Amino acid sequence: MLLASLMSFPLLAKQAAEPSLSPSFDCQSELAGLTALPAFPQEPQAWLQAVDQWRLPARNKLLAAYVFNDAATAPQTRKAARQCINNLSQAFEKHTNSLRLQARALLPQASGLEAQALKAWAGSSKALKSAQYRAVNDKARQLSQRFRGNIDKYDGSYPVPKGCQGNLPKRWQEAIPLRGGSVLAALKDVPAQCQQDMFVAYESRLKASNGAVLKDLLAVRQQQAKLDGFKDYADRRLARTQLGNGEAVWRYLDKLSKRNLAASEAERKAQGDKPLWQLGQDGKKEEPVSYQPKAVLAGYLAWLGQELDIQFKPIKPKLNWADGISAYRLERQGKAIGELYLDLFGRDGKYGHNRHRELRRGIDGVQLPASVLVMNLPTDSWHHKHLKSLMHESGHALNNLLASQPYEILSGIRLPSDLVEVPSKVLEQLAWDPKVHKAVTGIAHSPTPDDRQSGIALDERILKSAMALAYHQSGQPDMEAINGELYRKYLHRDYIPGLSPQYAFRHLASYGPAYFTYLYADAKANDISDAIKAGQLSLRQFAHCMLEPGASIPARDQLACATAVD
Repeated sequence: MLLASLMSFPLLAKQAAEPSLSPSFDCQSELAGLTALPAFPQEPQAWLQAVDQWRLPARNKLLAAYVFNDAATAPQTRKAARQCINNLSQAFEKHTNSLRLQARALLPQASGLEAQALKAWAGSSKALKSAQYRAVNDKARQLSQRFRGNIDKYDGSYPVPKGCQGNLPKRWQEAIPLRGGSVLAALKDVPAQCQQDMFVAYESRLKASNGAVLKDLLAVRQQQAKLDGFKDYADRRLARTQLGNGEAVWRYLDKLSKRNLAASEAERKAQGDKPLWQLGQDGKKEEPVSYQPKAVLAGYLAWLGQELDIQFKPIKPKLNWADGISAYRLERQGKAIGELYLDLFGRDGKYGHNRHRELRRGIDGVQLPASVLVMNLPTDSWHHKHLKSLMHESGHALNNLLASQPYEILSGIRLPSDLVEVPSKVLEQLAWDPKVHKAVTGIAHSPTPDDRQSGIALDERILKSAMALAYHQSGQPDMEAINGELYRKYLHRDYIPGLSPQYAFRHLASYGPAYFTYLYADAKANDISDAIKAGQLSLRQFAHCMLEPGASIPARDQLACATAVD
């Protein structure tokens, strides 16, 4: 019955009764509400409830602004949403110190969930946010945005030297677009003596644009660390992870590298002495299996609902930033527990990748959580990679939708950065399980296992994690020297001077030294998904352990509930 209901929902068609698109995005009333800090009750529970009541309208508007900035059809709407993000963030920031001081003063009176919530409010930062602190943070944010923006808008090409045309197609005889797919294809068609220069040109393509930006960003991040009382930015950023500091991450990367050594050596032996640009390209290719998007979405939500004892009921979207959005109310035992919005297909002006956005965080008795999947999937047919992306992002959504708590600061996605990807990775890895694949798609097929989890591909991921960590342990790192050392240690290959891949390494500006968290999350998710496949753990039990608690219990205890802890 549920599958039939889901199949009848007009996923791909424009919905007749959609609300009109707003020509702009306004947050003036919410900003006005943040102008002054009210006098809050000086009792822990009452203080927490009053703070939530005061902040909630602006907080919800800020979360909505991120969605509209990502996905609104009208350019003026996206622009207005960006302005609201800046204005609301600054308004919240203005009151941070006062709220932290009040929370710290109330902590001695609190216990239980109230103590957990007040600790979160008090913060772990050793420096209250002074004007200098805010200025340094603002500069770091601006540099990070510039670094990523330069990558996103890059549109350069490589002039093909005389004698290097080889078997290149006519359109590339003079210049090759410096994009990954184009360069990988072109490298197979040019003479061997021309390949290294082309590869270096591709890897170092952002050096001119991002060289000075990355240098300044690393220096400013070191200032942030000093203001917070840490010896370097790596330790500052990693203090919020399970491993805790840079030295612990080095030990983890070394352990992972040693564990992977046999697999990577076997792969290198099979491939022979190949240059860097040909490493890991002999893996088994996935046989293309096509799915109908509407049927797969219905099958996935039906399977997910059965596993989690949830019903996904189609509803009319309450917010509408573009045509074609669909929405579902999540119910358990007849009770509404959240709302899921799906914006699955690409269009002009939309954020170009796939992501989850929180739209609301659930507060018991106050508001239901809501999540949005902002994606760029094809409209005509999907392949396994699209199913994998859908399952991955829905893992983040479930982490928000199932984690309602009495206070907003404890609700939603609150796992530390080395565990925050575990829910999404567990669901992503289940996409490779033949039983799950058949239940979701109706197709008996065994997808090719994820080749990034071992061998040379894993070595490359360990290398990038090590580079991101090493760069952030000094304000002025010699990145070329670091690259030379780390390529030999983790990739077992000599570094090509001038290769400089760091300037196109987008995650340096976001995750930074915490880039290793993808590896850590993969390892934990592997253990958990293997247990689910073997029937030792159900998806419902996993949700109870790691999706539902929010920040109501320590993250280490959540992990220990589902699998072994390092």
